[in-house]
Formats: sequence, structure tokens, C-alpha cells
Amino acid sequence: LMQDVAQDDVQNISAFLPPCHEDAERPEHVYRFEDILSAAEYEALQVPAAALASITAEEMAKRAEERSLCSFVLEELKFLPTDEKSRDHKARCLWFLDTLIKFSQQKVIKKKHPMGPECPHIISKKLMKNFTSLTYNNGSIQNLISASMKAKITAYVIALALHINNFQTDLTVLQNDLKLSESR
Repeated sequence: LMQDVAQDDVQNISAFLPPCHEDAERPEHVYRFEDILSAAEYEALQVPAAALASITAEEMAKRAEERSLCSFVLEELKFLPTDEKSRDHKARCLWFLDTLIKFSQQKVIKKKHPMGPECPHIISKKLMKNFTSLTYNNGSIQNLISASMKAKITAYVIALALHINNFQTDLTVLQNDLKLSESR
């Protein structure tokens, strides 16, 4: 019985973490990038992330004032690489991380495009499929972002932040962006 409980705990935890490869030889292979964003999803981020890749200091100041981007993303945008390929990659990752954080702050998803029309369909579909629970409420089915789904989003945000920052990142900025308590 004790073994069954321990096995259940491992399975419950792993349901909320990105697929983990504990035997990986390099940090970037523990939580593989492809497990966070598939090739097709990554490709779909090219258009929405282009605005981040070419953001100016004035636009960044405006976005900070409007709070239209989370603090982590605003901070990272200050250090975008100059080489175009790396710059584009980081911008795509930052756009998706910002979208995940904004998505986590919703409760019940009622709209077909929860993140607006600028969010690629494949990304909206991923958010709905992987980060919401279907619930039955007042005769209709709803997509709910439960506490466990918020935890799952947090795990994915941290894994992505580690990829963005060469596997070292300050979690306090992310904690504030995700509105998590210290103990959480």
C-alpha cells in the first residue's frame, strides 16, 4: 500500500511538470525545449514575437507603464542578443512566457480566443488543451484554470525561464508576475 501511495505521488507530480529526463547529461536536456514548445508551435510564434524582437526603448517604457508585459519579460528584453537568430528565438520564448503568465491569471475561459486574435490558433489550442480542466457548471461545460493547472503553468513558466536564461534564473520576479505567495 505504501508503495502504491508513493507511486501515485510520483505520477501526480509528473502530471503537472513538463516531461522530465532525469538521466540527461546537460541541463538543457532535463526539460527539453521541444517538450515545452513543439516545432509547429515555435514556428507559429514568429509573427507575434517579431514585435518583441524589434522593440525600442520607448516602446518598452510604454509597455512597462501600461503593464502590458510582465516584469520578467520587460527585464529580459533589455538583454536581447544582437545576432538575429538568437534574438528571434529569445523573443519567441519571451512572448510565449508572457502569454502563459497572462493565461494563468484567468479563472474561467469563456471565449474561443482567450488570449486575443493576435495569439496563433495552435497556441490557443495548446493553452486550452494542456492548461485548463473541463468542468460542468449550470448545464454547460466550461474550461477552468484550477489551482492544479496554475501549478502546472508555473512549472512550465519556470522551465521556459531556465531555457531563456541559460539555466540560471531569479525566481522572485517570476513569483511576482505569477502572483504567488512566498510559501507557494
